[in-house]
Amino acid sequence: MPKIKLIASDLDGTMLLNGAQSLQPDAFDYIQRLRQKGILFFAASGRPYGNLQRLFAPVKEQIGYICENGCFSFFHGRMLHRERMDRELGRDIIRAVTQRGDTEAMVAGVMKEYIHPKDMNFYHYLIDVLKYDVEIIPDLLNIEEDYMKIAIYEREGVGDGRYWRDLFRGRCAVVTSGLVWMDTMPLDVNKGSALARVLRELGISPQECMAIGDNENDKEMLELVGYPATVRSAKPDIRAIARTETDTVEHLFQKILES
Repeated sequence: MPKIKLIASDLDGTMLLNGAQSLQPDAFDYIQRLRQKGILFFAASGRPYGNLQRLFAPVKEQIGYICENGCFSFFHGRMLHRERMDRELGRDIIRAVTQRGDTEAMVAGVMKEYIHPKDMNFYHYLIDVLKYDVEIIPDLLNIEEDYMKIAIYEREGVGDGRYWRDLFRGRCAVVTSGLVWMDTMPLDVNKGSALARVLRELGISPQECMAIGDNENDKEMLELVGYPATVRSAKPDIRAIARTETDTVEHLFQKILES
């Protein structure tokens, strides 16, 4: 195994397999042992900051966070960077979601997510299953926070996401972020762009970094680093980027620790 200084891992489909909403208990022990070996761990996810802190509660003060598919990052309680979306673009996305059947919009804030649900089942899914901090507001077009990421939820699945890519081509980044989610961010914002900023801030070379993922929203992060890794259940085009493949992230941690 390589000499690495930082590992950034995706959550859903990577550390959280088969729809799991909690991490394997031994993951926390591995993260602590990696830190003792001089290897930092960053959770790199489309999920919000508060939710990630809950998932990693036993080690939450020891790790870093790349949140909302690269829209902002935290390390030791300090925000390292934050992206902002053009306000009129954000409103156009919200209007398009509002007009499309039972599709739902979720606007990312720093500490909470904002929704105006068409169906209250969406709200209960967010708070009861995903354990997000969610606020229902009367008008997503006039929230006080800047727009960063706007997530699009389609209960029956987003498929290849072509509809949303074509609709906003050239205006914003649009990526699949799971079976039922599409994420829209400012152009050129992704986990890779966020990880590059984190590495510059920490004085670590991309060649000294490992990234682990499974889906389209991990692509730029995997292409950035010297040691890209995927789980075996990753999409074929994402697996093709990998230098290392594993059945579980915990097994990969174990190999690194034994090297």
